[in-house]
Amino acid sequence: MGGVDSAAENLHAESRKNESPRDTADGIRLVRLYRISNGKSDSVAFTGRELMNGLEVDGYVSGVVVVCDREMVVRVDGRPMRRIGITGDGMLRIERFGKIAPEEIAPQMLEATESGESRNDHADAVLPGGYSLFPDVRGDSLSPAERFDIEFESEGGTFSVSIRQDACQTLHRECLDSDRRESGVVFRYFGSGVDRLRERVSDFEERLHAIEEGIASVESVRGSGVVRGVNIIDYESVRNAVACDGSDDIWFYVYTFRSEPVAELRTMAAHETLHILVDKSGFARDSEVRELFARLRGHDEFSRERFAIVTSGVAPRRKPEQCLEGGSFFSFIDERNFIEGMKGGHSHTSVEEFCVSLIHSLMFLENFEQNLERPIKLSDASGGLRPLTSREKAFIVDSYLAAIETLARALDSGNNQTLARMKAFLRGNLARASAIRKSREM
Repeated sequence: MGGVDSAAENLHAESRKNESPRDTADGIRLVRLYRISNGKSDSVAFTGRELMNGLEVDGYVSGVVVVCDREMVVRVDGRPMRRIGITGDGMLRIERFGKIAPEEIAPQMLEATESGESRNDHADAVLPGGYSLFPDVRGDSLSPAERFDIEFESEGGTFSVSIRQDACQTLHRECLDSDRRESGVVFRYFGSGVDRLRERVSDFEERLHAIEEGIASVESVRGSGVVRGVNIIDYESVRNAVACDGSDDIWFYVYTFRSEPVAELRTMAAHETLHILVDKSGFARDSEVRELFARLRGHDEFSRERFAIVTSGVAPRRKPEQCLEGGSFFSFIDERNFIEGMKGGHSHTSVEEFCVSLIHSLMFLENFEQNLERPIKLSDASGGLRPLTSREKAFIVDSYLAAIETLARALDSGNNQTLARMKAFLRGNLARASAIRKSREM
């Protein structure tokens, strides 16, 4: 029997190698495109003959889910799609998107995932023939091109589905004056209403320039280019700006771009650029930096939380008031307190955010002493502004010096010549902060 089964399997595999693109196409049950159009997100499903003629969507594609009747290799614009997982309760687990019910992909999927073939209680269970791809940044486009392909490969046969969408648009700058030359950073808009956006935002160019200034303020610290591009995403559900590990770009969501004060855009751009700098410098991966962060958060030396932070960089959730001295140090270096008139900052939440806000504060070190003497907001739970106590001030000064020195040592352990200017920046500010402490002790 075993020999007969092997012969049958070999014959089946051989026939598959000779299958045509049409055979491969027939194995595609569903293509669901998640799109952003006029600032809103939705999805649309395509099957059968629709796939043969190519697909066109209003807006741009921000995610793809496909379901095939057999295993295939599927790529979107050359990028391999990822397997769709199945949780123990029968939900689908889609990377960078989340958990959804099977019927949210297609009603007929519900029956399939309830079968013994595709559902089990193992954490590594996957949906047979199910694949997905979503961008690292929520609401971003999977491809900047007007046309791109989804390619299906199945044991000798290949089939491509052509997708047409609204391509990203490069924002060509208007010269403001001779002292405001373009920085070389490329601005892109993902959406279909850039002309309408320019009309709605009277200070459009000023806002782009403020972002450039925020980027340049950080690049002057590092001594070389940090940001390659700025992407404005026409997605109304998120109001923020973000950076992404491993990328040289930063992203602004359209509401934030058009609604925040110009000065706040400058600060946000600097903050997100610092995320890229921290990633490239490796600060958040340094064991001594992680140790300091865990100690400032108040985790016991042999606690499970401290172990997680030092070994993996993962910080359990903790309220600011649960940190040492009620979180006074973290609150002090947050942008909303350190940089007058600004918002934001959550340095207690992760090692990376701690490093970002600390370095950002060093760029405004001239504010240090006056900030110690003025009321600050310690946390949302603490209510309004209040003065720092003498004990808190002493703790902040000592912790600030320790933090600068720890970052400086993290850079000293490497040989990267491109970080020489960053090392000088940290050492120079360490000397300035030491002088401040000495003057306060006199």
